[in-house]
Amino acid sequence: YTAELVLTRAGDEPTVLAGPETIEVTDVPGAGPGDPAFTATTADLARRVAGAAKEIETARDRIRHLRVAVADATGADGALHARLDAAHRALEAVAEQLTGDPVRQWLHEPFAPGVQGLVDRVAHFHWNTTGTPTTSQRDAIARAAATFAPIRVELTRSLDELTEVTRAIDDAGGTWTPR
Repeated sequence: YTAELVLTRAGDEPTVLAGPETIEVTDVPGAGPGDPAFTATTADLARRVAGAAKEIETARDRIRHLRVAVADATGADGALHARLDAAHRALEAVAEQLTGDPVRQWLHEPFAPGVQGLVDRVAHFHWNTTGTPTTSQRDAIARAAATFAPIRVELTRSLDELTEVTRAIDDAGGTWTPR
């Protein structure tokens, strides 16, 4: 390859400042096919994390409908309202672990990234290179995977409780809500 250093200014002709110089390209040590196993692990974790985030988004919409249904339910008491509130709080606690603190993000305050942020950051930077993953990237994915496992359990528990609350609202005469 050859390269030149050229100065360009609006309205002026370009001025060659240096070159052309011959450049020999050499392989970067460690560059190549990357680490297919790491890429597959990261992709699988990213898929599962994105799926969990979508489940939370769907559950939030469901909770909005359940709030209307419980208000209209003739047989609903304060305990049923409290149960729906508790299910909502549990879901939001899981969401904060998964995606980070939305209030801090909105206020542009420093915050620890959630699992999704860790995975997305590694995927963005690692998948755009042919080099092997860095130690930091490997550590981030290991930490995200270890943190995601109990989050997944808590999310399942929260969604199961939401299903039970939905049944209770139905039994109390609430209006039909999307499932």
